[in-house]
Amino acid sequence: MKILNAKQLAKVDAFTMNSQGLSDWELMERASQEACFELIKHIDLINDKIYIFCGTSNNGGDGLAMARILHQMTAKVQVFNVIYAPKTSQAHQKNLDLLNDLDIQVFSIASVDEFPNFANASCIIDAIFGVGLNRRMPDFIQELVKKINASKAFVCAIDVPSGMYLEQAVSADEQIVNSDLCLTFQLPKLPFLLPETGVFVENFKLIDIQLSEEKIKQASTPYHYISKYDIASILQKRPKFSHKGVFGNALLIGGQEGMWGSVIMSTKACLRSGIGKVYTHLDDAGQAVLTQQALEAIFVNDGLAFLSSETKLNAIGIGMGLGKSTEASQLLKGVLAKKPNRLLLDADALNLLGEHPSWLEDLPENSVLTPHLGELKRLIGEWENDYDLLQKVKDFCNKFKVVLIVKGAHSMICDGVDYYFNSSGNSGLAKAGSGDVLSGIITALLAQDYKVLEACQLGVYVHGLAADLALQLQSKHTLLATDVIRYLGKAFQLLESKID
Repeated sequence: MKILNAKQLAKVDAFTMNSQGLSDWELMERASQEACFELIKHIDLINDKIYIFCGTSNNGGDGLAMARILHQMTAKVQVFNVIYAPKTSQAHQKNLDLLNDLDIQVFSIASVDEFPNFANASCIIDAIFGVGLNRRMPDFIQELVKKINASKAFVCAIDVPSGMYLEQAVSADEQIVNSDLCLTFQLPKLPFLLPETGVFVENFKLIDIQLSEEKIKQASTPYHYISKYDIASILQKRPKFSHKGVFGNALLIGGQEGMWGSVIMSTKACLRSGIGKVYTHLDDAGQAVLTQQALEAIFVNDGLAFLSSETKLNAIGIGMGLGKSTEASQLLKGVLAKKPNRLLLDADALNLLGEHPSWLEDLPENSVLTPHLGELKRLIGEWENDYDLLQKVKDFCNKFKVVLIVKGAHSMICDGVDYYFNSSGNSGLAKAGSGDVLSGIITALLAQDYKVLEACQLGVYVHGLAADLALQLQSKHTLLATDVIRYLGKAFQLLESKID
């Protein structure tokens, strides 16, 4: 699924209206109706008192239309016209006139003196600014946003939270509406998926307003959102007449004493992700634990010697619980010297690269690196904001010809050209071991000869989907990495049902 910028979205809107014979008011009406149908799933339509703040743009027109529709659904609405410009669009004015026809009072706000009493609101709809915002909001609206954020109401933003730019960073002294829910039209928006601005969108829901798929397909963008439909097209069928050799051999290297759990979790996840055979390197003391936890894995206690053997390896994953000892450094240097075609580096392998940046030059082309933000800083240095981060990640990938998976709420994959943001997963994954599980999944997919970028996309999505499915029995507080492994079967099953 594509992620478009403001100009591209405007062109899609215009093309849709022209091709479907719609006025801008009719498209606004469609969007507002669909937004209301979703909103009422989250509020008490009968008892909640809904404050709706509407700007003078078409985003404000959406809010005015929603006020009318919710009123007709018997909701208690109070409407505020936030006046920051002298003129409005015809569609906006038409919605104002329709509210007047229904005798719904619309209160004007043009200064802090005209703010309402927020204690009376149980739900606030933010329709002040939309995707077109590209400069600082007026000071009185900055203060209004502070009031909204300080309220105890459930806050729903329409399309984007007011104060959020679609294509640039926000200054430290600028306010953004902190939304519990954002109802965004047709496509996800880039700032929802980035760490600094994504915190203002607790949850977002894509509202299908039937924008032209033809025009969306024509739009060129480096930004993509990984959906279940994308993933179902990537997952390969398993041939009826096949054997373990068809699905590849993988070597996982890690597990210093006391850290065996990391590589063992990687091993179990790898085994659950379609691999033919898994070899696991850890020290001798860890062999008994591996035997207890993963009967199907083959123990290796000398990774360098094994790399020199005649055993065919289709993929190698290194770093999970590896440590940074002299032996660990020798193992990593030995792997890099072999120039494997499919290599994944995680955890301590990344930390060692951070300490020895010259080793980055030895990375085989298309190696997959899976840092969290702390590990990423050791590789690319500090960044000023999310957009600086995007550029530095892209530059790093281009320089070393690698693929980066930056782990987070919407794990981001970059190959030096495009960015892919994951749509699955939840905050329960913010636990020790989650990254080890992801490494095992992706190593298994690399060994099965998926294209590198597709292995990364499928891996992060399945990992997140398994975590989502695990919430059937666990909470985000209690979810463990081992719970994710247990639900990998169900996650793959759901995807397999899309291709059978």
